[in-house]
Amino acid sequence: MTLTDMANHICTQVGMTDTDDVSAAMMFLQRRLEMIWNSQLWRDSLVEATLTANPDGSTTLEDTVWLPGTGILLLPSAIEKVIAARTDIIKLEAASLESYYRTDYDWLDYQGTPTDFQVLSPCVWQFSALATLALGIANAADATITANVRTVDASGVSCALNSIALANPQSATFQAERVDTISLSAPQGNVTLVELAAVSVAGITYTGSPQPTATINVTEGQMYQITPGANENGVTLVNGTQTMALQTGVMVTVTAQGSNLAFQYPNLVPAGAKYGALSGEYAQYELSGLSSVLTYNLLWGANDAVVQYTSGNFIESPGAGQVSQISGVNENGNAYIILESTQGAVPVTAQLYVAPGASLTATINEASTLETILAGANVAPLHPRIRLTQIPNVATNLRVLGKKKCPILGAYDAAPITNVEPSLMAFARGDLLLRQRQFGKAALAQQEGATLLKELANDEAIQQAGNFRIDPDNGFGNDSLFWTQPNSLNPLG
Repeated sequence: MTLTDMANHICTQVGMTDTDDVSAAMMFLQRRLEMIWNSQLWRDSLVEATLTANPDGSTTLEDTVWLPGTGILLLPSAIEKVIAARTDIIKLEAASLESYYRTDYDWLDYQGTPTDFQVLSPCVWQFSALATLALGIANAADATITANVRTVDASGVSCALNSIALANPQSATFQAERVDTISLSAPQGNVTLVELAAVSVAGITYTGSPQPTATINVTEGQMYQITPGANENGVTLVNGTQTMALQTGVMVTVTAQGSNLAFQYPNLVPAGAKYGALSGEYAQYELSGLSSVLTYNLLWGANDAVVQYTSGNFIESPGAGQVSQISGVNENGNAYIILESTQGAVPVTAQLYVAPGASLTATINEASTLETILAGANVAPLHPRIRLTQIPNVATNLRVLGKKKCPILGAYDAAPITNVEPSLMAFARGDLLLRQRQFGKAALAQQEGATLLKELANDEAIQQAGNFRIDPDNGFGNDSLFWTQPNSLNPLG
């Protein structure tokens, strides 16, 4: 039965079939489902995460973070609670952190084959060092929202509650080693937590002629945020088959289509422009947006041979193919070109480029989307955390048994626990009756739901009743066994 089917059924039973009654029934069904979900380790609620944690910090499972320096593993956000863990050769004991303070604190730093794990508080994301972060938005209307971000610094102790004002396309940056929570009023579009890693552009200059280009190496498929500097105004960014014009201070986001990004100075004189009759046989063109600290090359074409005027410097009668330089334009970034044509209105063929040798001044960040807050949601998903002891120093296969988060049912979704519908509907029917202050009938319905829920739990328990244990002939060993490694059950001392 779907959520709609169950709501209609119980509403018909109690004679409350108005639209608001059906809506209330759906809400009660969802809330009761969450309570039932959290009451037992239902088979349908369990999930197994299988991964390999590598010494370089990588893992084979998406949505996980492995920090080998501290032995901390962030599991997928679909898991709400960690139940058990093991490697492919040994079961890991669930240990409490205080047990190591009572025995050997240094045990937390030992490296080798893990024997225990500790459950730590969940968080949105954690890093091995202080990271530069920002919040990005997909809908410009969300630029008026302020997000509350609780962070932990590099010491792992000091925490702070930061008010981050969202902006289009992203907020101002902030730094943290761990992000514990992110909360905000429901956004209209997705909000992303983004990590920024600066790409060095030191020593990269525009070279080549007649179209100087600056090239930086990138990782194909990686997202980059580029904020053009003074030398990139009017430059064309070439990213594989993608090209875009840049404007100083206006950030663009691209996903690398190849192994490099090319910044090219295009033809700044409008292609196909016509000479005008502004002053007799002369036509005057104003080039705006130029940098007052750069030198530009003007490559003359066949139709453009007479006079160039720039801040009082004259170059007369340039020939086709010759290059003139423009520098020292006025503080508004304007230069004036006066051309004389003996053939009337003909297309302009001159080309203006920045002179080689200018440095690349754009700010380039490698941007990695860590977590997404979906439209309409108020909080970021949380990742459960565990610490492994000892810390594995080789590639280690792990299996983690966890309990999934209770799903939010849509109108046509079925309950995620097998055969839970009778008890679920009984509880929700009782909630509807309480809503109408029919306390006696509500109590009977709640009692019915509790009885049906107990029967459902017994059905799952019966399947385990036939399990048996094989005991060694001499029991489980000598009680006086000397333990050489402490764990939560057998600490040294």
